[in-house]
Amino acid sequence: MTHLDIIHEADGWMALDGVSSIAESVRDGKPCIVVTVTKNRDVIREQIPETFKGYKVYIETDDEVTIL
Repeated sequence: MTHLDIIHEADGWMALDGVSSIAESVRDGKPCIVVTVTKNRDVIREQIPETFKGYKVYIETDDEVTIL
């Protein structure tokens, strides 16, 4: 199973209110999954596991930018 397969399987998390993106990344030299949220961080953390298919999952907050 490739990194892209893992991200594809995690794509269902996009349905959670507040999730804006899911991406693969590297932290401390190890591949991981980064979930970016715009709101409901604590609620989302309860719904997404700390690890998924052997990859550590990080949840980051990203304030939405409003274009004027």
